[in-house]
Amino acid sequence: GHVWVRLGIEPEDVARIAPGMPVTLTPVFGGAPLEARIAQVHAVINPATHLVDAVVRLTGGQAAAQIPGSWMHGAISLRATRVLAVPRSAVLSDAQGSYVFTIERGHARRVAVHAGLEQGGWIAVQGALEPGARVVTAGNYELVDGMAVRAAPGGAP
Repeated sequence: GHVWVRLGIEPEDVARIAPGMPVTLTPVFGGAPLEARIAQVHAVINPATHLVDAVVRLTGGQAAAQIPGSWMHGAISLRATRVLAVPRSAVLSDAQGSYVFTIERGHARRVAVHAGLEQGGWIAVQGALEPGARVVTAGNYELVDGMAVRAAPGGAP
């Protein structure tokens, strides 16, 4: 026999998930982790969860050890990529989208970014932000593009 495990994927992350990708399944209420692979990624949002379903098929001993209907945590192994990351507090959002403020020659400059995955207080960003740019992490919600600024004592903008 076999058991199907359904994982909920955030819609904005579904483009990074594909059949065949490795996944580690851990029973929520105890049990050894299982190594498996994504079998299917559905093309629609599940109306009950508002997530996109990714399905894993367990067979043999892996399937026999599971209780149908039980909960599992799935960790999907993604290909590592190098991205720019900024402190979460640096990223702001308004009707025009996500952005950060950088400091250039004593003035705040608004830089549009696309916010990506977040982990440990850092968020991946894509856009016109240059590596090594000084981003404002405190008081940034009060700034406007071109406003004169100075770094706080200790160098934290």
